[in-house]
Amino acid sequence: MGLEESYYEVLKEPNAQVMAWFMDEFSEIKGYNTPGIVTGKPIILGGSRI
Repeated sequence: MGLEESYYEVLKEPNAQVMAWFMDEFSEIKGYNTPGIVTGKPIILGGSRI
């Protein structure tokens, strides 16, 4: 399993944990918290209950 296969699986079925990870990584790159960059994150990280 290589990078391309792993990346495809993340895009195919993103869950709250994946979205939280993506937001965390993006925030790390930007240098500040960016909760609006993704949807589907856990409620405790600014997600919605809908």
